[in-house]
Amino acid sequence: MISVIFNKQDDKFVSMTVTGHANFDDLGEDVVCAGVSSIIFGALNGFDELAKDNFDIVVTENLITVNVLESVCISDKLLSFVHLQLKTVEQQYSDNIGITIMEV
Repeated sequence: MISVIFNKQDDKFVSMTVTGHANFDDLGEDVVCAGVSSIIFGALNGFDELAKDNFDIVVTENLITVNVLESVCISDKLLSFVHLQLKTVEQQYSDNIGITIMEV
């Protein structure tokens, strides 16, 4: 299962962690993995293009972490947008992706 954890502070997104595998289908055929990967990597490109100085992004094998460095409106809105997209995937494939929001 893909696990996505969003942390919020004072009702604003402050971080996101993505880990795991969807295990929906075989490698190269897994539409859940492809969908989540497209959302996440598209978002990372957007963060880099629109608010580079506001995020610390680390991508390693099977782990992606995004931390907000400076809490400004665009940071919260960008992470909120990613959350909304991933929730749409989770509604259809809840056995393969789980999303948690934690207040920190």
